[in-house]
Amino acid sequence: MFEEPNVRFEDGAAAWMALNDYLESDGADFADALIINKARAVAKAQGGPFSCSYTFDKAARKLQGARMP
Repeated sequence: MFEEPNVRFEDGAAAWMALNDYLESDGADFADALIINKARAVAKAQGGPFSCSYTFDKAARKLQGARMP
């Protein structure tokens, strides 16, 4: 998707960070990594803190910023 010229990401930096997290993870999905990184970027843009993103996915909980509800 990153090499496809017709695909545009809303937040390129968050997408690249998500890709890195996905590649370094032990079984987490790219979508989970993207959700967490996008949430972190939105919190930063709004001037607020990012505490965590909740997930029931065991593999996604290994990503930095993910927690079990």
